[in-house]
Amino acid sequence: MLDRLSNTLVSVSVDTTVAACEEILFGPYAGAIVFVPTGSSITTLTWYVAEKAGGTYLAAYDEDGVAVTQTVAAAKAYALPAALYAARALKAVGDAAGTIAISVKG
Repeated sequence: MLDRLSNTLVSVSVDTTVAACEEILFGPYAGAIVFVPTGSSITTLTWYVAEKAGGTYLAAYDEDGVAVTQTVAAAKAYALPAALYAARALKAVGDAAGTIAISVKG
């Protein structure tokens, strides 16, 4: 049996500005699933990263220099973009305020 480090952040606050979004500590993990709850008005998540908890958040870009964004819909779950896997801390900025849930695993 393979046992992996896992934790679920039941509710993560998302807002339209980086400063107002809740920090997601991601350092010890290798992947995640993002759950958008039923009734959510969030349709886009733009990801920001920091080198450490409480650090300065910068917009995340993939290996092609494209901003890491996700189109999402209520009552659906999405894999965290692979470009974020080396991040220590994350913030999800939405096109609307609300919450998401994140299940992370190592």
